[in-house]
Amino acid sequence: MIGFIGGTGNQGRALAYRLAANGEKVILGSRTLEKAEKIVAQFTGGSEKASLSAGTNEEAAEQGEIVFITLPYKSMKTTLEPLKERLRGKIVVDVINPLTNNNTHKGMSASEELQLLLPKSRVVCAFKNVSSHLIGKVGEELDVDSIVCSDDEEAKQKVIELSEKIGIPSIDGGRLENALASELLTRLLLHLNKEKNAETGFKIQYYKV
Repeated sequence: MIGFIGGTGNQGRALAYRLAANGEKVILGSRTLEKAEKIVAQFTGGSEKASLSAGTNEEAAEQGEIVFITLPYKSMKTTLEPLKERLRGKIVVDVINPLTNNNTHKGMSASEELQLLLPKSRVVCAFKNVSSHLIGKVGEELDVDSIVCSDDEEAKQKVIELSEKIGIPSIDGGRLENALASELLTRLLLHLNKEKNAETGFKIQYYKV
């Protein structure tokens, strides 16, 4: 089971639906059950609908073996502080992009903050560079890369495998300290979106030397 905390925003909804459409059991969590139920009710289709259920953030944290955090940055600490024990030992996938009021000027990413907040969890930074619009194209293999960073090698590889399974190519971005580069890259992509009136992404090319 894959849980989503704060799963009713654009990124959470898109990822949850894509995972469910690819056969993963997903519980979409929100502050209120009613809000989660409303989002789940919007999804159509047989297998997707059967694989996607609604719950509270507490239920998503409890039931998820892998738990995605798709909260706004400003509510990260207040929402997750009470869930520390429920998230103990679990792979926690950080998809938060702190665009304002963050610690990037101190050289710290949201992923690193999250690992400090949840010291007993296995935090992985992923999916921060892929727009919800592209992720929402469920039937398409994407031609953009997602940077995946973590200090837990096993957790990182599991998230990379999951990403590849749902058609989102991933790059091993190394340790969690590199998550800051991923978050800053997202700022650049958002700028390009606005400038070009398009959805942008990036693809890493490797050249032999």
